Amino acid sequence: KTVRNIHGFLVAVLKVYRPDFTLHTTLPQKVKPDISIPTEEEIKTCLPALKAVFYGAGSVQGFARPFLNSGVKVFSAWAANAVPVAEYTVAQIILAGKDFFVQSRLLAAEDRAAAVARHGGHFGNYRKRVGLIGCGMIGSLVAEMLKVYDLEVLAFDPFMSPEKAEKLGVTPCSLEELFS
Repeated sequence: KTVRNIHGFLVAVLKVYRPDFTLHTTLPQKVKPDISIPTEEEIKTCLPALKAVFYGAGSVQGFARPFLNSGVKVFSAWAANAVPVAEYTVAQIILAGKDFFVQSRLLAAEDRAAAVARHGGHFGNYRKRVGLIGCGMIGSLVAEMLKVYDLEVLAFDPFMSPEKAEKLGVTPCSLEELFS
């Protein structure tokens, strides 16, 4: 996945700064790992001294139950990992609202007149509309961080309660409305 992400990033950068340059890459084939989750019996037999499992990524729902049923504590860093993701997301939203990405391309092409003409020199996020898909840990943090800006924040999340939407300061909407 990392190789594919880096490849995509390099291709995007090259399109902006060296549109005449073509990158030819053979990406590795995706390999689906053969993962098995131990049963409670296997945990008790093979890992009798195991006291805790520390997981540094997303949800533990896919594997935790047999460990918990065997008396093993399961810890996850999912909430801590959500913070930098939410910060990065907010930064991208604010930059996009200021038309940073288009302006960067125009200025890199030394087309200052087109950059200024695009918005008459007026950029910003004041009262712009932002849409969030999902208000789980990351989406909720993004919504909280966006409160300091004068934005209209719409959110699609079929599991979000009206109370949570009010607390986050978002307006619930359908996916169709979010993209209209």
